[in-house]
Amino acid sequence: MSTSPRPSSQELPSTQSTSPNDVSANTPGKKSHSILMNFLEGSRVVTLDELRENDITRYQVTKFYNQQIKDSGYYEQLKYIVEPSTQEFESPGSLDTSGEHNNTVVPGLQHKYAQTGLLLVTDRCASYCRYCFRKRIVGNDSDEIAPDYAQVAGYIRQHPEMNNVLAGIRLS
Repeated sequence: MSTSPRPSSQELPSTQSTSPNDVSANTPGKKSHSILMNFLEGSRVVTLDELRENDITRYQVTKFYNQQIKDSGYYEQLKYIVEPSTQEFESPGSLDTSGEHNNTVVPGLQHKYAQTGLLLVTDRCASYCRYCFRKRIVGNDSDEIAPDYAQVAGYIRQHPEMNNVLAGIRLS
């Protein structure tokens, strides 16, 4: 089994615009923006709509974390954690696998279990892990991230059964 790092030709940015004239997917009635995205199986042109429809996040890893993976001696195994695969297009699923959005009681606070609250304080992470059950909010504007701690504190005061509040970043 090889543990060599990914060839340098693959170390280019994982997404590139295919045309400077492409239109953003957020413009109503316009075509979705196309990007060139590197997958484990090779590069492929995809639209942002196609990624959204298939619940696929882009490849994004900090330089430090990427280097840690490469230097670990286990690159061939660890690359599957962060590098996208075209198999994700064929794998049905949901970006909110545990129904967290439905348990968000005020922006940034989930109250799924009586005694426990989960306070999400950021939508940033060192990498976009392929298996992450919070990837729907990573790098996106979301009402699931706490913008108003006074509102969160008010909710907690009104629920004395909640005696355990976990403050977290986007945990995988």
